[in-house]
Amino acid sequence: MEVIGSDRDADFIRFAKSQAPDIPFVEADIAALPFDDNSFGATISNTVQEHVEPGSFFGEQYRVLKRGGICLVLSARRGINIASSEITETSAFENEMHAKTEKYFASADTQYGVGKYGCSEQALALEMGKHGFKNIETHYLTVNLTPDSDQYDSHFATKMIEANRRVTLDSLEYLPHIAPGAVTDEEINKWADEINKKYDKRIDQYRSGEKQWDTNVSMTMVLRGVK
Repeated sequence: MEVIGSDRDADFIRFAKSQAPDIPFVEADIAALPFDDNSFGATISNTVQEHVEPGSFFGEQYRVLKRGGICLVLSARRGINIASSEITETSAFENEMHAKTEKYFASADTQYGVGKYGCSEQALALEMGKHGFKNIETHYLTVNLTPDSDQYDSHFATKMIEANRRVTLDSLEYLPHIAPGAVTDEEINKWADEINKKYDKRIDQYRSGEKQWDTNVSMTMVLRGVK
């Protein structure tokens, strides 16, 4: 089996190559793939469809697939996200920072079309059929990330909390790029310190057995069609 990976973001390509050096990765737009017609036995995309016009998205995958080839589309669905009160409680300073920056995050989403073409579960299956695919199936995968649930050991539970910390801090790292001049480096550093203190407290709560029952339950729709 030969596997080829693609993404439109050069940084993602560099990261992918560092993780899987034996797999060829190409920088490409899913709406204009640099592959011949009838090239692949299968195509797999992960949380891409909601950002791309359906005709371009499904049309290109249909074009590069061989007759009888399989198209798999993984699409994030609305899950359950409940943070602990320790995380959701914000200081006056944090509220000030949110007020200064929220319009820039919204503007960036609009500029890059983030989630612009999201489809309901019904509409996504209809779109796949509309663009020529047959034998369409829908499947759903759920992942339950609840640190306080006793099914998880302490190492994995702590990693759940740390993953949420990382997502929050990552958003601050983008601020100088999407909101130049809106906040100072000093303000970003202070904001990050406040976030870290909250997550440190959440980990202390976990380790002391003070259950919060905060949770992230993610759901992924897997759509499968045949050319």
